[in-house]
Order: sequence, then C-alpha cells, then structure tokens
Amino acid sequence: MKEQIEIKSLRERILLKDLLDTQPNLTQIVYTSYEGNDKFDATWVQWHHTHKAAMRVIAEVKVRNYPTTAYNGWLIEKDKYDYLMAQPHEKILYINFHPDGIQVWDLRKVDEPKWIESILPKNNQGDEDKIKVNGDLMSSDAETITKEIKIFEALDNARKIYNKRNGK
Repeated sequence: MKEQIEIKSLRERILLKDLLDTQPNLTQIVYTSYEGNDKFDATWVQWHHTHKAAMRVIAEVKVRNYPTTAYNGWLIEKDKYDYLMAQPHEKILYINFHPDGIQVWDLRKVDEPKWIESILPKNNQGDEDKIKVNGDLMSSDAETITKEIKIFEALDNARKIYNKRNGK
C-alpha cells in the first residue's frame, strides 16, 4: 500500500513540474516529499508584472482518470481544504489533472464547498470504512486548460523513479 501511495505522489509531482515548467516568472519552487499523505504538493513564488509584486503560491494536486466534463463538481477533502486555507499564501491552488486537460481552482476566490460525510471505498489507500468529510468544487469555478495530459505515461515514469530509488 505504501508503494502505491508513493507512486501516486510521484506522479502528481511529475505532472505539476511539467505544468510549472510552462509558467513564467516562478522562483523558489519547493516540492513536498513524495513519501506520504501530504496536505499539499508544492509551493512557489510568482512575480506579477502587472501588480509589480511577488505572490506566494501553494498547490495541492489530484490526478483524475476521467475527462474534465465527467462531473460538475470535483471532490476535495475537508481536512486538506482547511489546512490549505489556513496557510499564509496569497494564492491557494487546487489542481486536477485529467486525460483531456487541467482544472485549476484558486481556493481564495471560490465559495467554500458544502461538506458531507462519506465512507471511503475499499480501494482508497487502506482507509476502508473510514468516514471522511468531503465537498465538491464546481467545474464552473475552475480555470480549465484543454490539452492532452499523459496521466498514464506519468504513472509509468513515477513507477520507474520509485523502483530506481528503492533498488528494484
């Protein structure tokens, strides 16, 4: 189970790095460790020429196997949401990678989700029968970048990195 979690975390960082490599004016990029259940995946500073100011950014990443149009709302866990919202960063991003594009929410600019308790399915990282509080972020509140995202290729690359780091 730990191996699966680490590989999924590596995949999130691979995809995020690919996205950040396309963005201008970023400095001080720090990725969190891939070794566990993190509350966020990276932080960075972005210079905005228009505002003539640097903005601190924190981001949480999810990889979804469904197209961006599959649902109107996309799940976020309340504990992650609360953690992110408590951070002093000017921008708090929740980024979902899909096979057909990327959805980005700036949590400081959208309404807080309505929270509901739910029981996690058996396949959820060993949390079988664990009750969690979740809410949906609405697709209509996200910035959507439409392009092919190679989420399964990123998963294969994450496996290779994991195996190399662990002498497999």
